Amino acid sequence: MVRARPLEEKTEAVFIYAEVGRNLQQAERVFNERYPDNPICRKYLRELVTKFQKTGSLSRQKGSGRKSISEDKQIEIFGSVVNNPLQSTAALAGDCDVAISTVKKY
Repeated sequence: MVRARPLEEKTEAVFIYAEVGRNLQQAERVFNERYPDNPICRKYLRELVTKFQKTGSLSRQKGSGRKSISEDKQIEIFGSVVNNPLQSTAALAGDCDVAISTVKKY
């Protein structure tokens, strides 16, 4: 089972990369000698370095996630259900101009 790599190890990997003259192959070897219980692959090391160069951070970035619908749209969905409780989910979604999965959530 692969465990999550602590931020300290990620930071160490980037420092090693800088120490060995920006050589991925050598950085991979040195890191794996220091951390034999949790070896790193070259592809992951390259991703870490690229992420650090782009963002200046190695922390996990919050994704854009799913867009939430407005409170007005939620009330519109509830109102449609109250006014016509026998209407299908697909029809409700069409009337409220939202996805069927959104109607199912509310």
